[in-house]
Amino acid sequence: MGLFACAIDQVRRLPGRLVGETVDVDGHTAYVTTLRAREQDIRREKATSNVCSNQTLMAVVAAIQLGWLGRQGLVEVANRSVNATHYAADEMLEIDGVDLLFPATPFTRDVAIVTPLNATALLDQLADEGFLGGLALSALVGDDDQSVPSDVRDRVLIISATEKRTKTEIDSLVVAMRKAVVQ
Repeated sequence: MGLFACAIDQVRRLPGRLVGETVDVDGHTAYVTTLRAREQDIRREKATSNVCSNQTLMAVVAAIQLGWLGRQGLVEVANRSVNATHYAADEMLEIDGVDLLFPATPFTRDVAIVTPLNATALLDQLADEGFLGGLALSALVGDDDQSVPSDVRDRVLIISATEKRTKTEIDSLVVAMRKAVVQ
């Protein structure tokens, strides 16, 4: 399930479904599909894309989790995720040569750090130690992207930690990262 904003003149370019809020005949709040990609009505074997083939299942799973968590639970999950990411970033910044890409920019659940190594190579080393260490920025942006200085682009790692990561797990990742950087 993905939630994002889109200008009204672009909605027909979206894959998937848009759900709107309405009122049923008894005056109760109801949710209905207000717009969906035409391709969803094409048989799967004839479709050129199956981007949306599992959307309903994902929406049901998300609805169950959100219902189970409730408002307070959702706030707790968000706070734990933010705190875990900040803890991970703070610990990684203790490693020589690791800095925040945008030190003056606040962050919540994802943060870009600059490492002394090529980010892809670092991720490979972390994977050898059993860690999924984040994403290399270079895999997400093209060489023509000017938002990140070219001299650091290949060394930028995007990290995050969810509510499921413990302090011990984060500390283990930092130890593996320190080992990789020191070599």
